[in-house]
Amino acid sequence: AIRFANAFTDTLRTGTLTVDTGGVTVDTDTLVVDASNDRVGINQPTPLAPLHIADGVAFGYATGSSGTGSDAAVDIVLFAHANFRGANLLVSIENSTDSDYEAHEIVITHNGSTAYTSSAYAQVKDASQTFCTVAGVLSGSNIVCRITPGVSSKAYSFAVSWQAIKKLT
Repeated sequence: AIRFANAFTDTLRTGTLTVDTGGVTVDTDTLVVDASNDRVGINQPTPLAPLHIADGVAFGYATGSSGTGSDAAVDIVLFAHANFRGANLLVSIENSTDSDYEAHEIVITHNGSTAYTSSAYAQVKDASQTFCTVAGVLSGSNIVCRITPGVSSKAYSFAVSWQAIKKLT
């Protein structure tokens, strides 16, 4: 019998299951958990993002914040530009001071030296004015979501959900 924590089984079906301190692998690359980097790959032996499917699409989530009295831009790292060519982002911004909220949806692409951002083609807000600008920027070897507060007397919390597509070459 094989013991898994508090469960037992008498049969391990065909295929390969590897469990070690670095993660879990099922059938070489069908499912890979990279525990050291907090990543999961499906049909991807070396996941490059929090969730990496096959060799083409990846998903991620990151957060950030800015304090009251600061209008400095906040960069939220999304992914290495060598790994993915474009991404769709859903950006959630909360003005923590007044409990106002806005959301942006943008598209980012890059050519390896410059990132390009669509206008916020979908923007929803519950306040009378937009309180942050959002752009994709190539910073070092990474693509980042740069959020710039428009009013320095407010504190902001940010969350970014992204879906990226593989660089084709």
